[in-house]
Amino acid sequence: MMKSDFDFNRAAPDVFAERVLKMQLYPKQRDVLRALAPPGAAVSFRSCNEGGKTTRVICAAILWHLFVFPRGHVITTSGSYRQIKDQLVPALHGYVNVFPDWKFLRSPRIETQNVRCFWEGFSTDESGRFEGHHAGGPDEPLLIIVDEAKTVKDDIFEAIERCKPTRLLLASSPGYAEGEFYRSHTTSARFYTSGSATGVFVQRASECPHWRKEDIERLLQKWGEGHPLFRSMVMAEFMESVVDAVIDLKALEDLMANPPPEKRGNTGERKAFCDFAWSGDGDENVLALRDGNVITIEETFRADNLHALCGRFIAAYTRLRLRPYQIYGDEGGGGKLICDQLKAMGWPIHRVNNGAPARDSEHYANQAAEMWFEAAQKIARREIILPIDDELRAQMLDRKRVPHARGKLAIESKSDMRKRGVRSPDRADAVFGAMTPVRMIKSVNIANINGERDRDRGPWDGFEGEWRVFGENEEPEYPRWHPYSWGC
Repeated sequence: MMKSDFDFNRAAPDVFAERVLKMQLYPKQRDVLRALAPPGAAVSFRSCNEGGKTTRVICAAILWHLFVFPRGHVITTSGSYRQIKDQLVPALHGYVNVFPDWKFLRSPRIETQNVRCFWEGFSTDESGRFEGHHAGGPDEPLLIIVDEAKTVKDDIFEAIERCKPTRLLLASSPGYAEGEFYRSHTTSARFYTSGSATGVFVQRASECPHWRKEDIERLLQKWGEGHPLFRSMVMAEFMESVVDAVIDLKALEDLMANPPPEKRGNTGERKAFCDFAWSGDGDENVLALRDGNVITIEETFRADNLHALCGRFIAAYTRLRLRPYQIYGDEGGGGKLICDQLKAMGWPIHRVNNGAPARDSEHYANQAAEMWFEAAQKIARREIILPIDDELRAQMLDRKRVPHARGKLAIESKSDMRKRGVRSPDRADAVFGAMTPVRMIKSVNIANINGERDRDRGPWDGFEGEWRVFGENEEPEYPRWHPYSWGC
């Protein structure tokens, strides 16, 4: 694209996006880009899920600035590097052919013919990364963009302010009701302006043509108008805390926005958990897998035929190269019949009864409460990587803590959840089941015993259960377990 091919008198960002980049903008996307045009503009854009804030608005703003201001530069930051690497960079690289003289790097960076004109993206908790980025006058403007601004800490915004950008754009889906992005739509909204007009914009699902009315209505019926995910994903509203929820909303949002580094383990650190549903009540069968600290949902389906249901799980076990000793299943309700059938088909998996006494029975009412509250602690400590699954997130926030006669930590039963119109949290149960630690007593090679019983106790003390020594070429059907550990 040559500059002579474009009329600079019509070089507003929205016009550039539609004429040069051939984007089809939604009305609010057009308003946001147009508001970014005047020098001194500070714009904050809050959008529903899949509202095009990154792939359209931010992408167009970057390319517009580099094209129109040959000595200006653009900086993009986010609380999550994954947001830049997986969303923004591919969107920008989709326009390589439009700007053949530019270098689109994976670093991530774009370099133009002028060494002073570039885009750089990074994610950081260090405010010092912004040092050296300043506007150099009208001919050397600086555009700073904060993607997923809800995840960025206040000290980063303070560093951005010290840079005195010529233009500032915050864009994000709404999160917890705190931080600078939240304030930009509430108490600090007056500081976000475009000339004499407001610089604060909200885009709801009803304003996005790709969101069908029947899809919005389905989510409304499924979750209810007051559910935090419906308010966030569809209505683009900030989320308050969920009263009495076992899982803390803010901790969950922080984890999803900033997951820890992957620590995938070896075969001994893989654990699968099955939440079974063999009935006509609409509940799901779910298979979740943990590999180190990474959890994935491998299967979700409904079935009312026992053999077909078991066959579906066995096919997944085979695909994932799982062994029976790595698999746990909830034997509550119809789960016992499924576990029996799996065993008859050659898969003697570990059985879990969530209503049984907890391993730490002094503090938890039962195994289900122990599983949920310990998962809440892992989420708060950001120890695990959860699947990106809206249904899972909704289920994790649905279950509430309840009082216990002896002061133990307890959660509401599934029947009580149904009474208030909430479906069974099948995905959450499977994920939290996979999240629990594997406490295994390893088999012992008899050649290494030398006349004594070599007891490998695993990570706990005081075990008084059954011990077995295996021969040199003998493999246990599945390992022995602590009698009060998960899945005994």
